[in-house]
Amino acid sequence: MNAFEYMLQDDVLREYKRVTRETIEEMKSRDIDILVSFGVGGSVKGAKAVINGVKGKIVDKKVVFLGEDISEHYLDCVCENILKGKKLALGFNSLSATTVETVTAYEYILSKGLDIAYTFSVTKESRVDKLSEIFDKNITLNDCISGRYSVFTPIGLIPIAFEGISIDEFLDGAKDGLTESLASEMYNTFMIKQFKRNTLQVVSCTSKRMSALLKWYQQLVMESTGKDRAGLLVLPVEYPADLHSIEQYLQDGQLQFTEIMFEHDSTMREIILRTHSESLLVSFEVRKNANDFGFVMSVLCSFVVKLCTDYFDVNPFDQPGVEVYKNIAKEVRSKC
Repeated sequence: MNAFEYMLQDDVLREYKRVTRETIEEMKSRDIDILVSFGVGGSVKGAKAVINGVKGKIVDKKVVFLGEDISEHYLDCVCENILKGKKLALGFNSLSATTVETVTAYEYILSKGLDIAYTFSVTKESRVDKLSEIFDKNITLNDCISGRYSVFTPIGLIPIAFEGISIDEFLDGAKDGLTESLASEMYNTFMIKQFKRNTLQVVSCTSKRMSALLKWYQQLVMESTGKDRAGLLVLPVEYPADLHSIEQYLQDGQLQFTEIMFEHDSTMREIILRTHSESLLVSFEVRKNANDFGFVMSVLCSFVVKLCTDYFDVNPFDQPGVEVYKNIAKEVRSKC
């Protein structure tokens, strides 16, 4: 059993659901207006993909994600235009408990004199003693969990649930995706279409609500496979916005690539099928419901794990290059 399969065991999911619902009730009892979810990479991308996909990108959201832009200008704008005058809950998501971007954003928001009514952290069991802040609640995860797969844990489930999206439907879809044969079919097609060990994969959509899912998948693949001077380079493409830039490159420049499609309307779907037929691995129709997102994200996780173990022969759950960056970032920050 690998770490991804471990997360979707019935007893593990029951505990994730219990902790998530308990945390949501604690926030409701404090009349929280906005949950500020701190994290970088997988700690925010998964939940953002589900929320944007199910509820739409341009809505009055109850969850604000911070950590991927830690410039003072951006954080001040968020404080002034979104957080000021609201009762806040702060969720600190860092499996290492010391992620520089997450710590920086969290400490900055704490310093702004906002109305903070509740705080919680999510980290690994072995790292909880590294937390320098005091939280109202500490949630711990098994040490095998990796951030890019963490949307199925309280890291992703708490913001998803706070937005009013059913975590039962989401996780039911994920369980179905785990037992579905589609991941193996995708892998077999990948092997057939993998011309000359090509390393480019296109992931495309025609709806802005799906753009966050493209970014989540990009990290999932590149952080999992990008090791030992190998791996896949994932290129997110939004149609028709990228039609006159990336599409030109795909037609006349880089002709060797594989592709995964999401949410194409009938016209654009026909165009892409006719122009990219040799490269297509699979086309997903992802409706605006949690079950579809759970299913698709689970299938893609299974596909990437299989890519890592069977094709690239690398560990799908570590990220040595990221750890090098983190150590340098900590060293630089300590001198500031």
